[in-house]
Amino acid sequence: MAFVPFGIQHFVYAQFAAGLGPPWFPGRPLWAYLTGAVFLVAGATIFLEKKARMAATLLGTMLLLFFALLDIPRITVQLHDPGPWTSGFDVLALCGGALVLANTLPRENRE
Repeated sequence: MAFVPFGIQHFVYAQFAAGLGPPWFPGRPLWAYLTGAVFLVAGATIFLEKKARMAATLLGTMLLLFFALLDIPRITVQLHDPGPWTSGFDVLALCGGALVLANTLPRENRE
């Protein structure tokens, strides 16, 4: 459920969310909106239990990529600043939660 408000925040605070990406990355505002849309769809899909296992797996994978591509470089540049560490481990915890949820949800049976 938390990802629905996270997705809404990506739309409301799009300029701030776009500023979190690396400055060399093209189309940062577009990526902020796309991330918000993915959060909204994944959160709603998991809540409505329609393809929830796939949504949770893709959400966890996306968050793991965010951690690897955005947070780790920020942490390594600012080793003594607690802000990037906190943000990185928040993302990593959300990733773990999504992947644990994906593993506990039943598989969809195809008939």
